[in-house]
Amino acid sequence: MSDLKTVLEQERRLVLPKFDEDIAFELGTIGWRIASERQLPIAIDIRTFDRQIVYLSRPGASSNNSEWVRRKANTVRRFLKSTYRIVLEQGREGEFSPKTGADIADYVMAGGGFPIVVQNAGIIGSLTISGLTGEEDHAFAAQILMEHLKIDPA
Repeated sequence: MSDLKTVLEQERRLVLPKFDEDIAFELGTIGWRIASERQLPIAIDIRTFDRQIVYLSRPGASSNNSEWVRRKANTVRRFLKSTYRIVLEQGREGEFSPKTGADIADYVMAGGGFPIVVQNAGIIGSLTISGLTGEEDHAFAAQILMEHLKIDPA
């Protein structure tokens, strides 16, 4: 899944017809169910750009995951794209160049932050996963959106 073309297609297709607190809860519930079935030690964060709506922390996740989620969500907000797309475009994970002004304390190049895009509104927030590898975090976030939108992952 480490193909930039695939990630761009996900960003293009995983668009919600609408978004509100009930949909955020549904997305979180989908994520919790899948993570429970797989016994994944992850944190799931769903937020608009002005507030956090859902935060779930599975057994094995830690306060460190909440910091990764915060930094990934900040990165989606600032660059308006998935954090894994940024990793693929830059060819690496880690810190941003000082030229961007994206301080390591608040931003990170690591997969798992996925933009929440709403039809006729654009990017309004993020669905963020932390606890696996960056690529796996990204894939998990995309899977949640695909299941909600009833899109076959194939």
